[in-house]
Amino acid sequence: PIDYSEWISNIVPVQKKPVGIRICMDFRDINKACPKDDFPLPNIDMIVDSTAGYE
Repeated sequence: PIDYSEWISNIVPVQKKPVGIRICMDFRDINKACPKDDFPLPNIDMIVDSTAGYE
């Protein structure tokens, strides 16, 4: 038997300049289905301040 994945991402051909095609994946549907992370990422100012005084 053939098993099919529950999650499918669309393949999107994108025109390259000046000539050619790039194959890309469209993950927007999967991103919508993923739970959001309630833990915010620190901004760069907080990271730099927390490393002050270290080498």
